[in-house]
This record gives sequence, structure tokens and C-alpha cells, in this order.
Amino acid sequence: MILQLHEAAGVEITLLPEEQVAISGVWVRLEKGRVVKKMEFQGLRSYEELAKKVAAKVPVAVVIQGKGVLHKKVAAGAGVGAARAAVGGDGGSASAGAGVGASRAGAGVGASRAGAGGTGTFEEALPNANPNDFFIETVELEGYAWLSIIRKDVLERVVGQVRELGFRVLSVSVGPGSIEYVAPFINFEKERVIRKDFFEVKVGEEGKIKDVAVASAAVEPKTEYNIGDQYVFASSLLAFSAAARLLADGMTGGGIGEWSGGGGGERSLTGGGIESAIIASERDEYRHYRYFVAGGWALMIIVFVVLLVNFLFYSFYFNRNAQLQTILAAYSQQSSSSEKMRAEIGSRQVFFEVNGWNRSSRLSLYADRIAGLVPSSAVLTSMKINPLNNGFFSDGSGAVFKRDTIQIAGTCDDPTELNRWVNNLRNIDQFRTVNLLNYSYKKESATGTFSMEITTK
Repeated sequence: MILQLHEAAGVEITLLPEEQVAISGVWVRLEKGRVVKKMEFQGLRSYEELAKKVAAKVPVAVVIQGKGVLHKKVAAGAGVGAARAAVGGDGGSASAGAGVGASRAGAGVGASRAGAGGTGTFEEALPNANPNDFFIETVELEGYAWLSIIRKDVLERVVGQVRELGFRVLSVSVGPGSIEYVAPFINFEKERVIRKDFFEVKVGEEGKIKDVAVASAAVEPKTEYNIGDQYVFASSLLAFSAAARLLADGMTGGGIGEWSGGGGGERSLTGGGIESAIIASERDEYRHYRYFVAGGWALMIIVFVVLLVNFLFYSFYFNRNAQLQTILAAYSQQSSSSEKMRAEIGSRQVFFEVNGWNRSSRLSLYADRIAGLVPSSAVLTSMKINPLNNGFFSDGSGAVFKRDTIQIAGTCDDPTELNRWVNNLRNIDQFRTVNLLNYSYKKESATGTFSMEITTK
């Protein structure tokens, strides 16, 4: 899963005279096992324009055509079998099965192999040339082989220019071999022929490559091929095939791919393309990059989980602490209220004790005794039982009222009767003292006023 590619770009670069290029291609992605075209472009005239079409992070499969690429048909022989065993190495082989499009055992029909070229094949194609200076991509057919040859320096220069833009080139091809990855899924209207500017590929009913020949005519720019349920221009078909092969192979050199549209199902796809030191190094670097990204994501997930767990614990205990703080505040407020009430009750109790209100009262008895002895010539105008202490703020006693005290005021016409009444009051056991504080007689009104203070026991 780590090495599985989910998107790729196929780029077909046609080399033109005077260092000019024509670039077309597609950007595809893998969705639920289906290769879906995300974007298609053609008619680009510089590598800088390519950088504006495809994101640099997307793996790229490069197809090189045009000037510097030789296509040639040679008779099959011992050299063909050796074409994949020299400097470039073996491009891999595909296992036979339903919908594979090519069986690489036995006759070797429809197989694409890449390398630096065996002696017999290469000498037949390019006599007197050094095979170590070239890469060869071979499509083996019945009785002959189709060779696509490119100089190493040309391929490495093109790949280097693409890499300078920040792209990761994971696959390079120069021949029609990658078409076998999509041929079974192309819906042909009439002829089962795929036409490109430099060659024509004939596809059998079972989806295998039956024949490759030099192009007989230029391809119309608007020519399209229906692959499953999507259309691809002829100029981008090799790029689409190379991108599909890259998605199928991934970073492991093989894989299972399900393609959109009919005629499909699952097919085993392996190998293909040119293996060079640059591509091998790029694949190895990209493999480590994917491991690094996966490790980074794993580390981020672990950190996120740790932070999430920490956040959950923090939230739980923070909320719990907030609840406890609220309860504590309520308890503190209640305790403060209780202390305040306790202080108020205590002060009131002291007040009662200071003023003697905490004992049973006999005031009604005292009032009744006094009233019962009042002479007929006397009239009581006021009777104050435990009157207000006028010296409360100055004597320091703390008593608001005079305890055990009765103050009486009134009028009396006969001083003798007033004296007799005072003496009678003094004879009452419940009274400690009876003092006549004042008596004033007014002759003009023939009456006198008096004030008296009685202290009870």
C-alpha cells in the first residue's frame, strides 16, 4: 500500500529538428481500481509549459519519439532473445492469463522488452555501431521483432531536462510496447489499428499486438480512441498507456489493475520500458521518499493521537475541576452565610443577656402591684418598664435599656397621699428601691407633678 501509486502523468515528448520539442500527455489517477483521466494536454512547445500543466509531485512516465529514435523491424532469431540481456538489463516479463494482452512464454507474441541490445539484433539494425551507446526497446512478434532504438545521451538529456523541472521520472519508453496495457480495452469502430506518427500497431481480437509497421500516413490531429468509457487523443495514447503501466507496476514492478470500461476485468501487468541507471536511481529515491512520507504521516498520526488523548484527559479534568470549583464556591458562600448568621445570632443573644431578656419576665406583676396602690388623688401619665439607657453611648456598659427598672410619671394633688403611696411601694418585697425623683406643686393649678424610679429584684 505504501508503494502503490494513485496518480501519474504520461508525457510523450517528440524531438523535432533544431532542438525543438512537441509535448502531449495525460494526467491520470487511480479511483477504486479504475484508471481515470484527470487532464489531457497537447501541442506544448517547451518543458516550461509542461511544468504549468502537471504538478511536480506527480510521478511521470516519459515516452520519447521523433528525431533520434529509430524504429526498425528485424527477423526473429537468437539475437532477439538476447536483446534483453545486455547492458540495459531485463525489463521484466508478464505472466500469461485472461486479458493480459501478451504471453511472454513460447512464441513471445506482443511482449515488450527493453535493454541495451543483444549483438545479433543490434548489428542487424545498426551495423558497425557500439551497442553500449544505445538503448533498445523490443516488441517480439511472430517471426520478427520491432526495435525502437535511442542513443543513451539523447535519452539521458531528455530525462534530465524533465527532472530539472522537479518531476520524478519513474519510467521511460521509446516504442509501442506500452500499448499492450490498454489495447484490450480500446473500442475500435472499424479497423483494429492504432495509428501514430511513426508507426502503426495492429491489435488482434483478443487484445494482443499482432503487428507493428511504419506509419503509412500522418495522423489527423483530432483522432481519438475510446478506452473504456473515456476518450484519448492519438497524440496522447502512448502517454496514457505509459501512465497506466506505471500505475499498474507501481514501485514493485508488477500489480493488478482494473480498467474503466468493457473488455476488461483484471489483468496482470509487469515489466516494460527502458531500465537505465538514472531511472533505477530515481525509482529507488522515490521509493525512499514514499517510505519517508508514510513514516511522516505515521508519526503525525501518533502525535495527533497522543495530543487527542491528552486533550480528552485535559478536557475531562478541566471540566471536573470547573465543577469542583463551582461546588467549592457554593460551599464557601454557604459557609460564609452560616458564619454571618451565627455571628448575628450570637450578637442578639448577647443583647438579650445584657438586657436581661433571656429570663422570665414579671413585668405585668409589677405593673399590677403599682397600679393597685395608686391613690385616688394621683393620676399616672407614663410608666416605662426597662426604659432606654440615655448613657448607652457614653457609660460603656453596653446596655441599651435599664434593666430591672420602672420609671413612673404622673400628677398628684395631695403630697401626703403621694408619700403614703411611695411608702406602700417600698413595702413590696419584689421592689429593691423606690425613689421619688421629683415633685413639683403648682399653686395656680392646684396640682403637682412627680417622677419616680423603682428598681426590682
